[in-house]
Amino acid sequence: MPEIPLPVFCLMVGAAIGLGSILTPYATGPSPIYYGSGYLPTVDYWRLGAIFGLIFLVLLVITGLLWMPVVLL
Repeated sequence: MPEIPLPVFCLMVGAAIGLGSILTPYATGPSPIYYGSGYLPTVDYWRLGAIFGLIFLVLLVITGLLWMPVVLL
């Protein structure tokens, strides 16, 4: 991807990492501690992951739709 500007590439990678880090109990550093210690029950952990994942995805799509015309000009 040599033609992609570095700031755009960093935003794309950051968005992908952000989405992946909220979907599973072991995706980020502190997540296994919250999950394994019983701080959040398993059902709540997955339910909240799905809710926040959906919110993150909607915001990502809206931001992307607004941002792409600026990048492509």
